[in-house]
Amino acid sequence: MPPRNEGPAHTPPAHEGLADDGHAFDTPSSDHPEQDPRTQGPRTQDQPLHDHPALAGLLGHWRGSTHLAAGPWGPERTVDAEVTYRRVAGGFAVVQSYRHVEADGTHFEGHGMFTVDPDHQDVLWYYVDSAGLAPEAPARCQWHEGVLRVERHGNAGWTRHTLRADGGVLRHVTELRTHAGGAAWEGGLGEGNLGEGVGANGTGTAYTPFMTSVFRKG
Repeated sequence: MPPRNEGPAHTPPAHEGLADDGHAFDTPSSDHPEQDPRTQGPRTQDQPLHDHPALAGLLGHWRGSTHLAAGPWGPERTVDAEVTYRRVAGGFAVVQSYRHVEADGTHFEGHGMFTVDPDHQDVLWYYVDSAGLAPEAPARCQWHEGVLRVERHGNAGWTRHTLRADGGVLRHVTELRTHAGGAAWEGGLGEGNLGEGVGANGTGTAYTPFMTSVFRKG
């Protein structure tokens, strides 16, 4: 007896696989794109899982000026400055590069890296400047109503950074917490030059501005 015609063999579509018993099962495919847990929409290539509005608003090259308060590092003055924020590591981090040039031709620079804690969606920031003292661990930032703020606590003392990008203008204010009547910093610029007057235990006076930068996209 001729063999019974069973028809063409079933070929699983691209989104199906074969289980051990030969039955088809669904597997991920481009027909079912990965979902972004924050937006509940499809996750696209330019919208990494760790993307955060606090970082997205900083991206780009900014030019402007930095106003420095008077102190052991020199008189009160305003200098030309620039900063760049760019995505790295496939968009899972943002690198910050700041630089300003003094009137005598010397320059100060600082570099940081931002990323996001995937469990809590908090922004983490690791930063080092040309003073050369690196922090032991990244600082955890606070993001509230368009303002990114972080306090850095170390053996050398306390600083607070506040960043806000709004209407094409980026402002970055750096503040120090010092003991009443104490010298804030010793030597040149940089968080590594915090002097004995800084309230390393958090018991000093209120924060006071040290560096105020205002930038526009350039």
